[in-house]
Amino acid sequence: MAEKYKTTETQEQQVLGGIDVDIFKYDVRVFLISLRKRLPFLLLIPLAVGSMTIGYVLSMPKNWMATCTLFKSTAEEKKAGELSTLRKPLSIEAIKDMIRTKQNMRDVISNLKLSMSMQSLYGATGITIAEKNRNMININASSVSARLAADIANELGSVFLKTYEKMRNRTVQKRYDYFAHQKIGVMNTIKTLQAEKKAYLKKHKISAIALEGAKDFKLLADLTTKVIVAEHKQHSLRIQIKEYAEQIKRLDPEIVQSYEVTTLDDTEIVLKKNELAVLRQRFTDMNPKVKKLVAEIAGLQKKMDAEKQKKRPASKTTYSKNWEITNLENRIFNAKTELKGITAALEKYALEKPIIKAKLDRLDRTATVYKEIKRKIDLAYELLDKIDTGVTEMSLALSSTVTDLRMFEKAEPPVYPTVNKRRKVVVLGFILGVILSGVIAVILEIIDLTIKSKFDIENVLHINGLGSLPKINEVRLKKFYSAIQVIFARIFNADIALNRKNMLITFGDGEGGTGKTFFIKKCIDVFGPMDKRILYISSCNELASGLVKYKVNDFIYNDQKIDEELAKENNDHLYFLLDNYSYIVPITAVQIEEFISNFSEYDFIFWELFDFKKNEPLFATICSVAHSTVIMTKFKKTKKIAALKCVKYLKEHNVKNIGGIVNSVEKRYFANEV
Repeated sequence: MAEKYKTTETQEQQVLGGIDVDIFKYDVRVFLISLRKRLPFLLLIPLAVGSMTIGYVLSMPKNWMATCTLFKSTAEEKKAGELSTLRKPLSIEAIKDMIRTKQNMRDVISNLKLSMSMQSLYGATGITIAEKNRNMININASSVSARLAADIANELGSVFLKTYEKMRNRTVQKRYDYFAHQKIGVMNTIKTLQAEKKAYLKKHKISAIALEGAKDFKLLADLTTKVIVAEHKQHSLRIQIKEYAEQIKRLDPEIVQSYEVTTLDDTEIVLKKNELAVLRQRFTDMNPKVKKLVAEIAGLQKKMDAEKQKKRPASKTTYSKNWEITNLENRIFNAKTELKGITAALEKYALEKPIIKAKLDRLDRTATVYKEIKRKIDLAYELLDKIDTGVTEMSLALSSTVTDLRMFEKAEPPVYPTVNKRRKVVVLGFILGVILSGVIAVILEIIDLTIKSKFDIENVLHINGLGSLPKINEVRLKKFYSAIQVIFARIFNADIALNRKNMLITFGDGEGGTGKTFFIKKCIDVFGPMDKRILYISSCNELASGLVKYKVNDFIYNDQKIDEELAKENNDHLYFLLDNYSYIVPITAVQIEEFISNFSEYDFIFWELFDFKKNEPLFATICSVAHSTVIMTKFKKTKKIAALKCVKYLKEHNVKNIGGIVNSVEKRYFANEV
């Protein structure tokens, strides 16, 4: 059988409480089609609920609403930026929340002698702020009487204005008293801490400046730095002294200062130059004697220059001390002198450091407690500053007696009843109807645990989806046979191409009524033009007397060899009878294989099995011998649980190559699938 439709045994199914979780997987496409199909019914629910809501609203008594308006002055708000937070006028939102206090509501009920509870009065009133003018506060009151609605709104506004300033001052007074009490406590705390600090300093005989300053810490840091620098300089000087000494060893103690090399020509040329000088005093340069003497001097000078090119021993050499050695010795002396100074400084630093450290240790132990006391004092002073600010602001607020609220417009009995609440009830009714219809649609789809598409075959049953067949009476025959061809190709093409023989294909279902007989006959019709021999074995519960001789039970259970001509007599059609014997005596796979081997001349053997639930072991045994097993399901008829039970049982008994077909799919679902 074709490899493309083999199933794998590694596909595991999740089980939760004995129910396979996979049965709750749904094809979104099918789900949307089902919702669209139920749309007319689902629309009836919102209409019904909406109609009942309208009837209820019409039966409700008329409701009248009156509005009293208060105006909040902006005179103080102009200076809001110059005032502190506590002196600023109350915001419009705060005033809105202050109107319907419990005491105000009790006063309204008492003054108007209303026969209603406080909760009822809350429900009958409302406070809103005007959209265009945020300084306008509307007090709304509703009632079954227009006059009563106006009276409630006006009375609530009047009661609130009387208590508004008193409420503000009462709140400010409480805050003033609180701040004043806190101020006394903080001042006492500061006095106690100051006394504790003074006693602590006296006990340890140290000043606050010494504890709070950082002079000693700086001295220790500077001393540490000096030590590091001195040690570095000391090491550098020692290296220099060593290098200078090495250089002196490589130099000579004395060096040649000067030397002279003299010849006879030197003496002669000196004499002639002296003689020339005497002649030039007497004669000019054009004199023959002068010219002769100049020529002789030039000749001697040329001779001397030539002789100087030759090395001659010096006639006189002068030696002196090597001044480079002297310079290096001076540098060594200076370096040793500086090294002694640095060594002395390091010894001094070594003596100073323990003294400073000991002093810092004493200060650190003392300063820890002192700093904690000082921190508490600083915190107390900060708190005192804040309390003083609060006391000042509360005093200014208490001294103010000007109110920023007044009655702008009293409520009058309305002319027409209000309809806003009724509209909301009607709209809410329709919304609830739509939600209810949606919930019902989802529930109906969830509880419909039947197979509807190839998606269920592949994702719920976990077998290969071979395809779907539409209802033959809802589509054109061309479309129907096109679907047959698609499924046929997925099942048989590979085996036909390989020219296999004696291939057993089993067709079964979980509950029956899936149309597997119809499908098998259509497959045989498709094989007709291919010159392929097909043996068709039908499973049945009973058999007509004229067809008993074509029963194969005896050949299977008794291992008898069947005559192929027997099948030809009945148009290549045999029957397997599901009788009592088939339930009592279990059949084996070997018996099935031996029986099938009798039909070696047939290309394919189609075995239409009985319903799986009738004889599960026999069903699985026959399928285990088959080259492939086709599970037929019917659209919206075959239950997922029954089909899943069949497939799981087959897999547990090593049945492979299982594929599934969805038959009799409604036109609208099939059209969307292809």
